[in-house]
Amino acid sequence: MKPLLIEIPKRPETSFQVIDYERPYFHNPIHFHSYFELTLILQGQGIRITGDHVNGFEEGDLVLIGSNLPHQWKNSPKSSVNGPTSIAKAIVVHFQKSCFGEDFFHAPELSKIHKLLEFAKRGLKIKGKTHRRICVHLKVLLHQSGVQKIQTFLSILDILSYSNDIVPLVSNSYIIANRKSEIEKLDEVYDYVLENLNRKIPLSEMAAKFHMSRTGFCRYFKTRTQKTFSRFVLETRIGIACKLLHHSNFNIAQIAYESGFNSPSFFNKEFKHIKGMTPLQYKRQIRRAISVVPFAGSH
Repeated sequence: MKPLLIEIPKRPETSFQVIDYERPYFHNPIHFHSYFELTLILQGQGIRITGDHVNGFEEGDLVLIGSNLPHQWKNSPKSSVNGPTSIAKAIVVHFQKSCFGEDFFHAPELSKIHKLLEFAKRGLKIKGKTHRRICVHLKVLLHQSGVQKIQTFLSILDILSYSNDIVPLVSNSYIIANRKSEIEKLDEVYDYVLENLNRKIPLSEMAAKFHMSRTGFCRYFKTRTQKTFSRFVLETRIGIACKLLHHSNFNIAQIAYESGFNSPSFFNKEFKHIKGMTPLQYKRQIRRAISVVPFAGSH
């Protein structure tokens, strides 16, 4: 299923939206939008899809999803003699990076929040003491307006920016495969890799292209990415394979070749090593998440 663009109507009377969400079920398909989304689940349980990450969710889940990151919350209504009962309750905050002006979060005093918003491209699950603090702030935020509302919102971002209780959900390779580059200075390297993933890319070729020795290129790349070039190529291929497993009807062999693997058996081995399951198991998990219940979504 291809993610749908679902833009959120901008309200001129507010810089960001705080929604007291209550429905029989979460109802959107896998989708993305230009807004950041901070969601606290108050009631409901089901499957959450964030990029290439699939997991269950339940009451208390708190997740920050970055701009344009495909996602879905999925469950179904419970029936009673009086009809469906509401089991989908959440507090949802939608905001854009430019909500207080294009350069607001570039201020030196807000540098950690700026880094947080960049990190949110991978989808962030918030746990521990930070989770408890943010839950209190969100419940207060629901009933605020004016300057107090802005102060509480900035406090939430500030707490998150200093927290160690944050776990990224989406693999970096998936983000690179979708966004083509994450580190500005390495754009040329990443673009070249993406353009040539259907063949072996010798290290000597990369070194020559960027006018370095093999040793110099290896040192340069690992210093900036914390991984070897060969590992990066492998993870990028796996990231593209995840996209194809999500959004195509190709069989496993086709996906192996489309993502640059010469051997389906080697593809299966490396995919399991990185993702903890075989490509077929991953595809079945995605299909179960999409088909087990009739509706899904975020907000």
